Amino acid sequence: MYKSQHIITLRHYLILFVIAFAAGIYAAVVLSTSLLFPLLLILGALFTVLSVLLCVLLLINRKGKPIKPILLPILIIFCFFLGTVRLAISEVIFDDELSTYKDKSVWVSGIVSSAPTETSNSFSYSMELLVCKVNDEPTRPETIILYVPKSRGEHLREGDKICCWTTLSTPDRNDDFSNYDYFSHLRGKNIFLVGTTQNINPDSFEPVKNFEYYIKSLGRFVKDKVIFAADSLLYDSPKLATILKGILVGDKSGFSDNLYKKFSYAGLSHIVAVSGMHLSILFSLLAFLLLKLPLSRKNSLLISIPFLILFASAANFTPSVCRAALMMLVMIAAAFLNQRYLPINALFISLAIILCATPYALFSKSLSLSFGATFGILVYWGYLMKLFPIKIHMPESISPKISWCLLGVLKFIATSLATSISAFLGTAYFSALFFENVSWIQFLTNLWVIPAVTAAFSLGFAASILFYISPYLATSVFYYPLRFFLGIIYKTADIFGKREFSIFIPESSLTGAAFILYTGALIFIYFLLKNLCDMKKEKSDRKGVIT
Repeated sequence: MYKSQHIITLRHYLILFVIAFAAGIYAAVVLSTSLLFPLLLILGALFTVLSVLLCVLLLINRKGKPIKPILLPILIIFCFFLGTVRLAISEVIFDDELSTYKDKSVWVSGIVSSAPTETSNSFSYSMELLVCKVNDEPTRPETIILYVPKSRGEHLREGDKICCWTTLSTPDRNDDFSNYDYFSHLRGKNIFLVGTTQNINPDSFEPVKNFEYYIKSLGRFVKDKVIFAADSLLYDSPKLATILKGILVGDKSGFSDNLYKKFSYAGLSHIVAVSGMHLSILFSLLAFLLLKLPLSRKNSLLISIPFLILFASAANFTPSVCRAALMMLVMIAAAFLNQRYLPINALFISLAIILCATPYALFSKSLSLSFGATFGILVYWGYLMKLFPIKIHMPESISPKISWCLLGVLKFIATSLATSISAFLGTAYFSALFFENVSWIQFLTNLWVIPAVTAAFSLGFAASILFYISPYLATSVFYYPLRFFLGIIYKTADIFGKREFSIFIPESSLTGAAFILYTGALIFIYFLLKNLCDMKKEKSDRKGVIT
């Protein structure tokens, strides 16, 4: 019996439960009370009827064989209710402390926790401010979005301590300047309030120091050091230094609107947004280095945990990085418990943990794109690789070395194409939703850009470490290799970063029906690829028997 004949397994149950939990959160946010309340009543009645029927079946048949078809919808409805309850808890019970100052003018002191960026009107800067004092009274550190005039914010940098007079207010749900609900997007980052000020002053307060503060401070320290090293190593190439900082720690403060559009049109914007790909590269490098030491595999994995947390902290614990870090922690836990590690299970476990901690993370752009790309790769990559004709017979006149090289190139191209296609399938809808365009040239550009990013990431971190030991040696060793790989990335974005290399999709066309069609297409492609692979395997088995 082939695998495609096993339609539902335990893995699918986990996926269904997490999807139901996420659907409950989504319904509680999107649906109005007049729609949500009847829906909950209908589901509650259905849950009650199925529960009674389940109890009757358990009394009739103690073995419980016929209860599985009834138990599954009961658990799915229960997970949906859990999602709505978790959002209600987030909204009502565990509201943030700063909400007591909503719609009030207060004097706040805090630490700039993100590099100031221009707003859509180009007259002001917006930044994340970690508020530590309100009206000279210390408070639990919480983050707000602060808008300052351009003339006042152009000299601010991440980590600066400032104070200002501002009015705190709730973000407008209709303030949707980036094709997504801005209110929900901020809540996904645990940001509840925004403020506007006309003047700012430097401050020298001492924030409340706890474990979270030290972790974030250490991450900010590492990020600042990496940024300074990147600027110093590529002192004569500010554009390449900007790309390197984006690859290493996700710093996009030096990106102009024109440069970012080029990356978006060329399908390369994901490389400068720190995500699971960057953390995977770092983890692979750590594993390679640690396994060279006289340590067991479990000890090597254990040592890598602080580095993962430190890197996530340097990347400001974005949902995409947290997703990747949690998946790796699940893998480490599986190794210690001598259990089989299934990446698709780890992906949905990490999503469940993130949504339990921050329900509004469901509306995070970085999490949607990161989760979609990872899901696409895990679901489709293996089947695409089986269908690609990698094994070909070379003429006997070709030497074994040349034949080996040609097969290696062919395998590399097939692997890159399968990865790009899989990631595209998982992120197409979200790319159109967030950016109103989908790059079709990314299937080509990613063939050489992803290896260049891997090399630049590895060399960049090695150079940053060596820079603080010997700046001259670091520049001498890494300057030209970094320029070469970063130059490939920049030239690719410059050549292919044009509107004609992407498909424009208006926001008005991305309705609920469009998402249902997109989901249906993904399911259809999944089963199509599974059946094609089974047919190919069956044909190969028959051929082997005849031979």
